[in-house]
Amino acid sequence: MLPNWVRGGSTTPRSSKSPKSPTKQRVKDYIEQICMSEENVYDMAVTQEFVNFINENGGNVPAEVAHQLIKRVTPTRYQHSLRASKILDVLVQKCGYPMHYQVATVPFLRAMTDFDFYQGQIVKNSVLNYNMFLLHMWYNTWADNPRVRDDFVNVKSFHDAVQARGIRFPPEDPATVAKLNAMYNVQTPQEEAKLERLIKKVKFNSFLSKGDKHDMHLAQKLIEELLAERDA
Repeated sequence: MLPNWVRGGSTTPRSSKSPKSPTKQRVKDYIEQICMSEENVYDMAVTQEFVNFINENGGNVPAEVAHQLIKRVTPTRYQHSLRASKILDVLVQKCGYPMHYQVATVPFLRAMTDFDFYQGQIVKNSVLNYNMFLLHMWYNTWADNPRVRDDFVNVKSFHDAVQARGIRFPPEDPATVAKLNAMYNVQTPQEEAKLERLIKKVKFNSFLSKGDKHDMHLAQKLIEELLAERDA
């Protein structure tokens, strides 16, 4: 079994398909509680509890969050989908690279930018409008940071695809932009090493969960690097 410090949380392998998975159930409970509430998601104490749960457990928890949110951010049910998109906004701001890595996948971005709901050049669906607001901010902030932009090329691709359709993006929120811009601006060698280690752990868990031969080879290389760094 892999050491806890490598996985960044529980050493239990991901089993998102199992209804008995405690991680899956906890994530589902948090998302449903927030989406079903009448309160504003940003004002809810449970939202911060959800953030803490993700950050404290790490490992494959962000992947499970993305797996469950992807079914909700597509605007099929307006009220619940809009709240899911607002949860996504909070998590991207407060959970950093582990969540960025998960939401920058093609399936997730495709769910966010479902072109079937577009009408002309203006996004008239409020959920999609909010998703376009998020995509535009991500594109202009963390996804374009030189430190990590190679990991988030899908954000640029989807942003360009939306732009090519002549769809106008909502204006950015300056306060959120400033916060997102600062996420990868490390100031010291210690901070740089910590970020590099986090990135490797996130990628390691991702490769390990996929399980094919190529990904397992990449996971092996990363675990060797992490072990060498720990023992240095």
